[in-house]
Amino acid sequence: MSEYCILVADADRARIFTLEQPAVPEMESGPRLVEQQVDLINPEDSLPPEERWSDSRPGGFAANSHVHGYDDHRGRHIEENRLRFARQITAQALRHAIDHHVKYLVVAAEKHMLGLLRQSITLPPRSEIKVVEAAKDLARLTPHEIQRHLADEGLIPPQSRPAAT
Repeated sequence: MSEYCILVADADRARIFTLEQPAVPEMESGPRLVEQQVDLINPEDSLPPEERWSDSRPGGFAANSHVHGYDDHRGRHIEENRLRFARQITAQALRHAIDHHVKYLVVAAEKHMLGLLRQSITLPPRSEIKVVEAAKDLARLTPHEIQRHLADEGLIPPQSRPAAT
């Protein structure tokens, strides 16, 4: 059983990890991040703008050829989509954390996404899970690189060499 559940996210992808101790500490280094096989993709945010919107540029033309701009609320739509995704991934991470009785939920994302994730996390009453945050975009890194960054911040234990002499 792991004490740590790690959620690493950006606007279009999220990954959930646990920090697992080695089965044979004398022969293996540890603890190490193990990625959980959970599909957490925000399909709309990963689309290029020309596929997401029917009109590439908002604006209208008047009879005298002057451009009149208007707000088509794309920014608000994008923000609502990201908040919906944040709610989905925090629910999945909390479910994993509760099911596996972890002590720490570590959440790492760039600042804006971290804010969306923060407002989406609702711990159950009497939960003893401690939420720890890292304002870093680690979503595209390997598990080893993620562990190194989080350990350097003091948020999770570093990976150590085998205990064999």
